[in-house]
Amino acid sequence: MASDQHGARESKEASQWFARLNQTAIRTEDLLAFRKWRAQPANAAAYDAVEQLWKQSGGLSHDPAIRAALDDARRRTGAARAGSGHLRLVAVSGLCGAALVAMVAAGLTLISPVLGWTIYQTSHGEQRTIALADGSHIRLDTSSRVRVRYGGGKREVELANGQAFFEVMHRPDEPFIVRVGRTTIRDLGTRFDVRRRDGGADVTLIQGSIEVTGPAKADHPWRLTAGQQIHIDKREAKAPKPANVEATTSWMSGRLVFENIPLSDAVAEINRYGVHSVTVEAADVNAIKVSGVFDAGDSAGFAQAVSQLYGLREHQQADGSIALSRTTLDRPS
Repeated sequence: MASDQHGARESKEASQWFARLNQTAIRTEDLLAFRKWRAQPANAAAYDAVEQLWKQSGGLSHDPAIRAALDDARRRTGAARAGSGHLRLVAVSGLCGAALVAMVAAGLTLISPVLGWTIYQTSHGEQRTIALADGSHIRLDTSSRVRVRYGGGKREVELANGQAFFEVMHRPDEPFIVRVGRTTIRDLGTRFDVRRRDGGADVTLIQGSIEVTGPAKADHPWRLTAGQQIHIDKREAKAPKPANVEATTSWMSGRLVFENIPLSDAVAEINRYGVHSVTVEAADVNAIKVSGVFDAGDSAGFAQAVSQLYGLREHQQADGSIALSRTTLDRPS
């Protein structure tokens, strides 16, 4: 009897987590709490069962209750557009590629009626998933901003800052184009990740095919295949190379995967999510190579782990930030 009660509780909690993680706005704290809850094997099994049931049922779109929720969301979306000029969104695909959960969230966009652009953005430590009218989806990372415009036989997105993951519904007669500064990505029916960086862009293809053009290769685009990444800066684009897809997209599950990168880069990534920043007090410390998997937003946990692994000293500042330095004046061997 006790085991049945535990199983029922875990199933209930798994269903609640599934719905929570499929909301339009997901804060870093939610992802950290979910990872802690899912660390228990019984909880992980219950969540996997809920997710698998959802996938096998085709998102339960045939279920009367789900259909009623979707219809109600659409009605309220239309009323919001007519009444206030602000767009309400039906929440979309969530963690680990799960299907839709019918939710309604208000005030998530800014409308520019003159130019026809719709602006979506996230604050520090926030993630958000956006359902577009054609069935495509955009997942925004922390402190990110995109502008979206449909019309004239094409679908356009501009990534003003930050990072975004795109799941595009392919339409041969209506191309899906993403612009990042002077870089242009043309979708050919696919899933890909784009990050704006140093005036250029990192583009990683997960599935399908895309064409990428930049300032130095405007007339001869690179065509990427699944698992490739390309970096384009202000002057040139290097040839596509194999990508660590898990590391590139780990932000969507609240993790940051580092593979032999300078500590300064790892700190910059952690600071994109954390409430309290991490700083490095010596230039030679910045050069330390860091590898590992860390929870996004957990600045204290990152600082503690790095200090223990690499022989550094951590010091809590008055403003809550954490400084890292050498434990001695000796340089690493």
